[in-house]
Amino acid sequence: IDLYELAGRLPVIWEAVNELVAWMAENPEHEVASYVRDIGLGRAPDGWLDRLLGFVADREPDHPDGSAEQRIRFLIGLAMVDLRGRVPAAEVENAIRGEIGAENG
Repeated sequence: IDLYELAGRLPVIWEAVNELVAWMAENPEHEVASYVRDIGLGRAPDGWLDRLLGFVADREPDHPDGSAEQRIRFLIGLAMVDLRGRVPAAEVENAIRGEIGAENG
């Protein structure tokens, strides 16, 4: 896997691109994906779900239309910025939808 393909799947990699390129120059015989995995760069941060569920309760869009769908999209956007691509969007969306459903249930 090359660096660009890996960054497409794990956007947080761009934050460490200088370190990765230096490592690749020093280790041309190794796969960059294995180094990224070894240093935990693409791993979800510890406690991400608890932190996410903690801010779901008190955040609302600036101009709410009253729909649950708008609020869900807004919360997904906030979460993805905070997580910087380290958790798949579908997983974040499922967690938020589950929490919103629990709030409204």
